[in-house]
Amino acid sequence: MSTMENDSGDWLMALAVVQGKSHIDLNTPCQDYCAVRTTDDGRWIAAVVCDGAGSAARAGEGARIVAESFSQNLILETPQIEQRGWRWLGDRVHSIIGDVRGALGSSGRIEDFNCTLVAVMLGPKGGCFYHIGDGAALAGKASWEGEGAEWRSSRVKLWNEVILSEPENGEYANETFFVTGEDWRRHLRVSELPGDLDIVALMSDGAMPFVLQKGRPYSPFMDPTICALLKAPARHERDALLNDYLSSEQTYRTSSDDKTLFIAIRQSLKAIVDRQIVSSASGGSSDRQHDVPGEESKPATGSIATGATAVPEGRVREPTPRAQQHQTPVLLAAAALIFALLSLATSALMYVRLGHELKTQSEILSWLIAKQNESSQEQLNQPELDTVEWVLWGGQIASLFGIDDLQAVGSKQAANKKMHGQTRWNHRTGGRLPNWSKEEQR
Repeated sequence: MSTMENDSGDWLMALAVVQGKSHIDLNTPCQDYCAVRTTDDGRWIAAVVCDGAGSAARAGEGARIVAESFSQNLILETPQIEQRGWRWLGDRVHSIIGDVRGALGSSGRIEDFNCTLVAVMLGPKGGCFYHIGDGAALAGKASWEGEGAEWRSSRVKLWNEVILSEPENGEYANETFFVTGEDWRRHLRVSELPGDLDIVALMSDGAMPFVLQKGRPYSPFMDPTICALLKAPARHERDALLNDYLSSEQTYRTSSDDKTLFIAIRQSLKAIVDRQIVSSASGGSSDRQHDVPGEESKPATGSIATGATAVPEGRVREPTPRAQQHQTPVLLAAAALIFALLSLATSALMYVRLGHELKTQSEILSWLIAKQNESSQEQLNQPELDTVEWVLWGGQIASLFGIDDLQAVGSKQAANKKMHGQTRWNHRTGGRLPNWSKEEQR
């Protein structure tokens, strides 16, 4: 479930990994894992939170192997980081993940070990977040409100500046990406951290509803938690407090998933425990009482924070949009283009067919007029009379060709025929037309 060493230098640490209610009901093990390691001098911290995919056969094992191996390798690189800097570690992380993936692949199918990765490396002059998939990483800088000689007796704002690496989900809310996936390089996000941070937190997606709301730290839960942890003198007491908070009945009603939360706090913040805390969520003072979001609350989600930088006055840095967010407009534009092309093709076919029909009717009319001019006394047979009837109905089309004597043609032929009293129904016009016979003229 977790491994954690003692407090490190300037930092107080607390960790809780709690089995989710759904796992308890199904009698399945917790699939979250957290590993925290420090250097011997306490100047460096490497913390890793991994959440195993519920659909993977060996998800819990994968989370443990990745968290243990990744944290251990980060700590081993501290001498090189001090010499070469954080950018060198960014390149080295790719090799570390490659080695971890190789170890998993040698133990079985790598997809059986699917898990996410949320990690932090903290040093004397700053740090970095490393993130693949959902879960979140949070960092904040506190500030004292007030001026003058008595400013340290004023109110404290814990989240004056916030850096947030948000979860990355797939097309659907319950989809995410894994360190074991083939496209892990594309989904690895690295965010550099300044050296003056006061609070750092890593969490799996099950703990997010209590820590984050609408992309901001949820002060009704986090502020009392920070103060309570600062008052606890020993690490095991802080771990117990955090475990109690995450395993309460109210948290089970809000989130049934496994919940992991790691928090590191500057020891210098012990001075705030007797101060009035300004809530970053509402701007009011914190009453130091825990408040867990209701069941309707959802984890804060959004775009990925890559290369995060601090933003003053309680604003969260605008994250870099994900490539997936641009897919929907592109698909809509492509669909509109295809629809336009199909409409154009359909219209073209209609015009070709119409042109053919108009040409056919024009030829018929020309033939009728020619036959009428040959002999005004010549009698038309029944098929020819039917043609006259059909052309009379299509007179509007015929008028397009300037054939104005169509009615005259029909009238003259009708006058040269005997008219019987019987009539027949014309299905095209809905009226009755005379049934011309082939009897001789009177």
